Amino acid sequence: MKKILLIKALLLSAYILILLNQILLPEIFLIYFFPLVLVGIVALIISLLVRFFRKQSFLRVMKSIFIISLVFQTLVLSIISWSIFPRMHYKEDIVKDIDFAIKTMEDVHPNLYAYTSKNDFDQKVDSIKNSLQKKESETKVFKIFCEILSSVQDAHTMTDFTFPFKRGAFIFRKTLPYKFKVKGDRIFIEKNHLSKKSVPIGSEVLSINDKTSPICIKEMENLISFENEPWRNMWLSTPIFWSLWNNFKDYSIRYKSSIDSTINTLKASGGLLSKHMFVIDLPVNSENYMFRIINDSIALIEFNKCRNLNEFKSFLDSAFKEINKTRINNIIIDIRKNGGGNSSLGDEFMQYISTTEFRPFDLGQVKVSEQIIQAKKLNHKIIKNSKIGQLFTFIDTTIKLRDNPLRFNGNLFLLIGGNTFSSGASFASQFQCFTDGKIIGSETGGLTACYGGAYKLVLPKTKIPLRVSFKKFINPCGEFNKRGIIPDFEIENSFEDINNNVDRVLEFTLGLISQE
Repeated sequence: MKKILLIKALLLSAYILILLNQILLPEIFLIYFFPLVLVGIVALIISLLVRFFRKQSFLRVMKSIFIISLVFQTLVLSIISWSIFPRMHYKEDIVKDIDFAIKTMEDVHPNLYAYTSKNDFDQKVDSIKNSLQKKESETKVFKIFCEILSSVQDAHTMTDFTFPFKRGAFIFRKTLPYKFKVKGDRIFIEKNHLSKKSVPIGSEVLSINDKTSPICIKEMENLISFENEPWRNMWLSTPIFWSLWNNFKDYSIRYKSSIDSTINTLKASGGLLSKHMFVIDLPVNSENYMFRIINDSIALIEFNKCRNLNEFKSFLDSAFKEINKTRINNIIIDIRKNGGGNSSLGDEFMQYISTTEFRPFDLGQVKVSEQIIQAKKLNHKIIKNSKIGQLFTFIDTTIKLRDNPLRFNGNLFLLIGGNTFSSGASFASQFQCFTDGKIIGSETGGLTACYGGAYKLVLPKTKIPLRVSFKKFINPCGEFNKRGIIPDFEIENSFEDINNNVDRVLEFTLGLISQE
């Protein structure tokens, strides 16, 4: 028994030694003792039954419990170690993948050098290649490709943001324990994901790890693909990218309190609980679409995701039957969480709210390439009438209204924000161009004219997943000015609203309706 206890102590030391720089100390003990408790309960019940029938000693029962839990604890440590320990890539493999990625982007993208000249792009890539060490960690390589693709300045051409979650490594790494809100080159605390070292909501972050906020933001901009400030700010509110920027290490944050304006410094890192809270906050974890009646004249439709067309058709049919039945004459459509997906859902929605024929876009083009043909993203007509490297223009994009007894003829209000992107922003453009409804909120993260579509590839050497645009869109009434949809009434939730769980944008809209 003494030997087993000694092994247990050595195993706990191994847990601390291996994981101390990765996760918080209390969580190390939690992970260590959890298998002991779990296995102990099960093994104790089984062993007591065996002891009852075979008259084994209690010491022998406890010994068996410790042995079984020891096996499980060793297994857990092995799995965590496999998850978090960095994979290394050789320089020559990284360079080959960089060249492969650039060649693919040049083949697939409609205009890869629309915003960054080829000369500037090549200089940046050469600088990155020359800075490579003989071997680089998987995290460093991922950040390298983030930096290369961010140079394109196309929000749809990006590294796959799910990569940091690969093998579950994100679970066992330190993260930023706060949600930021960025305004220009200033950072504010919007939400605490850590209870012990909470910061007053609205406090301004002056520096992180001795780097001023403007410098931190500038460095973060090199890791994210964005086209306008609202979409940049969306990514800058995401703790996972700050964690990546900081290489999943501890944070020293200097801030100015929103309560008494005092300057404070604290060291903090997020653990399992803060990660859980951060994941819950992600827009992708909201319901696809929701409907509720606010009062006898107002209905609210939350259109959060452009996913599952058949399910959405059923949802709309049910919602508008209820609207028709209760004689609702005001509908608020909330797309502030809509990051895009299948644009056909927006077209289907327009069949219920538009009183005239409409267009999904004013101009639609697709770049014809071998990669896109092999991915079966082009129909036979396009392939037959196009050459490799050509931009094929969509001819007829007008959609006529079908007979629909549930078509709404009342007052429409659309709520938009920085998280409104891609197909979500396309729907906002249709709404603005083809309805008389009012738009409330803040500028969308998605542009009125942009590159899009998603050709997905995995780099052959490093296995990093990328997405490259292969289409060009000008949304209805849109133009290439790198701006999103501008609302009729610009309203944002304040820090006080967030702290008090008040939706000022919705409240303002309800006030507008009361004035009608």
